[in-house]
Amino acid sequence: MPASRPTARIEQHTLHRAHRGLDGLLAQLETMTRLCDALPAAELDAAFDRLLREIDRTLGRHVQWEEQVCFPDTERAPGADWATRLLRLQHAQIAAAIETLAADRRQVAAEPGRPAGPGRRDGVGRHLHVLHALLTSHLEQEERAILELLLELPD
Repeated sequence: MPASRPTARIEQHTLHRAHRGLDGLLAQLETMTRLCDALPAAELDAAFDRLLREIDRTLGRHVQWEEQVCFPDTERAPGADWATRLLRLQHAQIAAAIETLAADRRQVAAEPGRPAGPGRRDGVGRHLHVLHALLTSHLEQEERAILELLLELPD
């Protein structure tokens, strides 16, 4: 690995800090996954509302920053385009998972009297788990690939 560059260290710190800023969202996903069968429809709808707002607030800004600032910077490193192509594909997968959750929320809102209970919302729980898994894996891959590539950039 080349000697550390001050700019690369700042970019690394910024990316790492941005990822830590998503820890609350990941915790919220874990909690909803665990409780989605037990919550009455009205409470689940309210929890979905909070979750989707948090996704829009934190993840939307984060992805926009990566796509517009971080990835183009990273692509200056030799051979880096493979990494950013993969990460952009994952952004599309994450967006599709979020759309699935938005559809789940609309379904929950349309059935306000549906009782809670084990197995009654298996699809919702799976969709929440999928988004959590996609995000966790994506963030780890970004940290491993992007942070290393940033250090390889010429001054």
